[in-house]
Amino acid sequence: MNNYNYSYVLVAVLLLALTGCEYSPPDIPLTGLENPVERPELTDILIPQDDTIRVAAYTDFTYRVKNYSSDVFRIEIFIDGEQYDYPWTNKSEIVFQLRPSEIKTGEHELMIKTYTRSGTGSISDELGLEHRVYEHKWPLIINPTGSKEFDIKSIEVTPEGLKFDWSKYNYMNFSYYTLDCSLRDRRIISREFSNRNQTSHIVQNYVEGYHYQGTLGVHYNYGRVVSKNFTYYKELPAPEVEIDENRNVSASWPKTNFQKNVRSYFLRMFSPEYDLSNNIEIEDLEQTSYKFDRSIGFGEDYTIQYQYTPIIIEGDPAYLRDGISSSKFAVGNAMPEFQIANYIPSENSLLLENKGVITKYNLDNNESFRFNNDTIDDIGWFHTSPNGELLAYTENRQLVVRNSNNFSIVRRMKIDPFFDNTWPGKDISISNNGVIAVLTPFNNLCIYNVFTAEKLFEKTFSSTLQLNNIRFSPDGSKLAILLVDQKAERKQLVFYNYSNNELSEIRRLEYYYAFDRFAWGFSPEEQHAFTFVHYDLNYQFHLEYINSNTFEHINTVNIPAEFTPVAFNYDTNQLIIQSITYPENNTHSYLMNVQTRALKKATKIVGRRKFIFASGKVCSGNGRWLNIDDF
Repeated sequence: MNNYNYSYVLVAVLLLALTGCEYSPPDIPLTGLENPVERPELTDILIPQDDTIRVAAYTDFTYRVKNYSSDVFRIEIFIDGEQYDYPWTNKSEIVFQLRPSEIKTGEHELMIKTYTRSGTGSISDELGLEHRVYEHKWPLIINPTGSKEFDIKSIEVTPEGLKFDWSKYNYMNFSYYTLDCSLRDRRIISREFSNRNQTSHIVQNYVEGYHYQGTLGVHYNYGRVVSKNFTYYKELPAPEVEIDENRNVSASWPKTNFQKNVRSYFLRMFSPEYDLSNNIEIEDLEQTSYKFDRSIGFGEDYTIQYQYTPIIIEGDPAYLRDGISSSKFAVGNAMPEFQIANYIPSENSLLLENKGVITKYNLDNNESFRFNNDTIDDIGWFHTSPNGELLAYTENRQLVVRNSNNFSIVRRMKIDPFFDNTWPGKDISISNNGVIAVLTPFNNLCIYNVFTAEKLFEKTFSSTLQLNNIRFSPDGSKLAILLVDQKAERKQLVFYNYSNNELSEIRRLEYYYAFDRFAWGFSPEEQHAFTFVHYDLNYQFHLEYINSNTFEHINTVNIPAEFTPVAFNYDTNQLIIQSITYPENNTHSYLMNVQTRALKKATKIVGRRKFIFASGKVCSGNGRWLNIDDF
């Protein structure tokens, strides 16, 4: 702060001339030449106050003189030595506004000059012709984009809670910071912080595993705000799952670090049986494990979830769909998942299809090989010949036939069922010698030679018949068609001889209900059998054996009530049957010898996945297998 005293000699001389020889009391100095009275420094204040004035937007300032306020008669503002316009409110105070749009971006100097009486007591002082000047200077920084510097620096979990750190808003137009944070649309904090130097805050009612979202903002003059949205989520560790020899399940999880904020632990085990779940709430926060009282089955995936229930959220935690960590598990050894599986006897392998991905899985060494690098999005059908050496499927509205041993192309051709329609047909079947039968959408049966692409045969069936499925015998000499006679309201199984490109009916069987989920088709060639499953009016299932040469009935295997067949092995004549009762009664499945009718209790089957039973292994579409001895 600098101050100066000015003497106006000319004015004093004029006064002496006017008064002539009149006596002047010695205690009233007539000129400014005498030494001024010593006075303390001027006490003033600039609001907002800072050593460096930083301006990012319109900012109001108040400059106020705190002592000698009655002696102030003028205040002036300068930026880089040039006077700045302002509205002067009164003698000892000035309110002014700095506008970045009117000042060049960068560094400047702000100076305020304050003019007061000199305090000498002279007539010049009394008349305001003699005064002191005080100068106060500040570094001034103009940055119109300064508000963009505000940001969230970090969000992290500390022992005290969820800590927010943000950058300091270092400009003079600051009003306050705000923090709004919610958990599942429930606001857990809404705070204002008026201290510009406060750049962190800890939310103390934090609970692990949940999604937190909200805004962190800085408010400044004229109602403006810069806000930053945030989302914070840190996943809980997955629960650990153990399955004992009785297929009972135990789960364990880490203890919460914020017990004061947690009401309970909530567990769920989802079962594929009728979409049931076991819900468990544990209020003892020191307990971190639990054993479920229901055994699990083979054939489907299970899921265990846990979460910490926050105290601040009321109600049943079963409806709280956040803060969840889960583990998926299943009975059995891992293998590729599949929707369709075909057995290749010569290689003891499975040819699997799952959502357009084709994989070969070796049953001896459990190794798998993916045939196609690109997923076939529009794959249709998926059949192998009985010996497994030829694979037929549709892709891009074409029939594709490949060798299953190396996936090489045998034939790619467009066949009649496609025409200009996107629906490719109802079913196909391919024999070991490369003859393929196709049921079209137009109630036609077409037969082709896949090696030459020649159409060998075509027959149009009555419109009263609904053709559903077809199977070729291994040598391509016989056909079986499953259809519905809409007039008779019966399902029919019709057997044909196919020779010299001629088709002749051999036998026709009628059933109220037929079931073609599995075991529908010709056995390996040397066994001379055709099998299929149907059920009666009491919903009891029956496995029928028919001679594949004469199509005479051989045997009927009655499956126990409340059980349904899921997999059949021609080589061992073993049938796996699954309980269809409610889960509390579904404790096991059976391994049935279809020749002796002997039943052996086996691992419970659950879900509705595809199964295949081959080479001593039971494989499920969820990507799991068991040895039959362990089953």
